[in-house]
Amino acid sequence: MLEIENPQIVNGCQSSYLLFNANKQKMDLSKISIVVKIISTNNSDLSNEIVRGTNRQNIVMEEAFECTRQFHKNFEQFVNDYVADFPDKIYYERRAKQYADNPNIKQYQKFNLHNLTQFYVGAILQHPEKAHLHESYLLKKYRSQIFCDKHSNLPYFAVAYTFLTLEKLIREKTITNYFIKYKAHLLMIYFRLLGGKKIDMTNERAADKYAQNILKGTYKIEDAKVNFEKAIEVFRNCEKYWTQNLHKSPHLMKEAQIFTELIIKMMDGITLEPLRQELQKLTSVRQGVVKRIFYSGGRPFGFISSENGEEVFFSSRRNPNLKFKTLKDKKVEFNATLKDGKDRMQAYNIKVLS
Repeated sequence: MLEIENPQIVNGCQSSYLLFNANKQKMDLSKISIVVKIISTNNSDLSNEIVRGTNRQNIVMEEAFECTRQFHKNFEQFVNDYVADFPDKIYYERRAKQYADNPNIKQYQKFNLHNLTQFYVGAILQHPEKAHLHESYLLKKYRSQIFCDKHSNLPYFAVAYTFLTLEKLIREKTITNYFIKYKAHLLMIYFRLLGGKKIDMTNERAADKYAQNILKGTYKIEDAKVNFEKAIEVFRNCEKYWTQNLHKSPHLMKEAQIFTELIIKMMDGITLEPLRQELQKLTSVRQGVVKRIFYSGGRPFGFISSENGEEVFFSSRRNPNLKFKTLKDKKVEFNATLKDGKDRMQAYNIKVLS
């Protein structure tokens, strides 16, 4: 008899579930035969290829394989060891519902690949305007800058611990709910206040010192409150400049890369006049030629080739009165939104010139 502990079932989960329930209900399974293939390997790359090969009929997202990499297994163990000296215990839920059967571990103590990816991109890579995007996009875009085997674990721990501390302060109403959508921006500011400017993660000694400075200011909740108050003050000053000096809507701040640049420049004491001129140029009326028109679900959209060579997306959502059928190859003028987290602009107020 072969006894297997904690197997990973890569195909046949539904059958296993039915057999489990049948056995639980004391049903007679003695005459049931099942064909099982058992593969034993310590090679995570081989395991992933087996999962891919046996699940071709199902959609298995690439990020599902990310957590099986040795980096994440090592980081999970690092968190369990390192957090022992901290007042608030946190847990890396590397696998879905990993701690579901442990009533002593609360939901607010856990973080996962989704959180870690988004707020690492926001706080350490300093792209909070992209942090709301799906981890599959972020993992692909920043593949060479995140979860690298030579990276120290400590900065990732600092991201997780500070993120969960911020969540706690919001949950306890110490920080207003207004900042829920700006958590990545606050964390970037917080990391810059405590750790300094953007760090080179390939320099392990510098990366560890950077993370230690952040954790030193976060270890005691009283210190974390004070430091987040400072971060909020910086954010409010940037928001004030954005709305009052640049006359831009606060609704654009979350996804605008130029708002991130504003925060960094204000924190570094760099003159903002070039930024103001760039913003004015970005939002001025442009001209271009409509090159392509498409339809999706009956809704039209297309692309304008602008004077500077950029392709600008437009759709019926922002241009409800536009006659799309006659637009092909027409010269138009338009306004464009600021670039979003995926570096895309959208045209609106489109007017046909010829």
